[in-house]
Amino acid sequence: MEVDRHFIKENIEEGTICMTYVPTTGQVADILTKGLAKPLFEKLIDKLGMYNVETAPVVPEFPPKLDWLNTAPLKFSKDLKGKVVVLDFWTYCCINCMHVLPDMEFLEKKYQDMPFTVVGVHSAKFDNEKDLEAIRNAVLRYNITHPVSFIFI
Repeated sequence: MEVDRHFIKENIEEGTICMTYVPTTGQVADILTKGLAKPLFEKLIDKLGMYNVETAPVVPEFPPKLDWLNTAPLKFSKDLKGKVVVLDFWTYCCINCMHVLPDMEFLEKKYQDMPFTVVGVHSAKFDNEKDLEAIRNAVLRYNITHPVSFIFI
């Protein structure tokens, strides 16, 4: 599938968030610690285009009804401004989500002195995953220390 980067550039101020998939052979931690191979990096930049940070659009805030663990409610415009933020969407019932946690912990330690943070977003798909106490227990069991947001709809 071809990404129309001009469409993205022309419409990004309307709140469009574009995420692209570029096949890699590495894990998230490998990509962020070792970097992307030059051809893959160039492919990614070609798909996304480049933006001047000073004129980049404002990131939408987290919805006000989110509940949080490990932190008070966060705002991109205040608490996360100027930081690289990894949003880790997960549920405590997802084994693949649990397998990513060591990578997130590694990144948090590696970049602890940098403007970098991980924010977990617990995104329950099933009713049994909407149990606050179960989410809290998972955060404790897996020693998740970064902020975790969740909302029950």
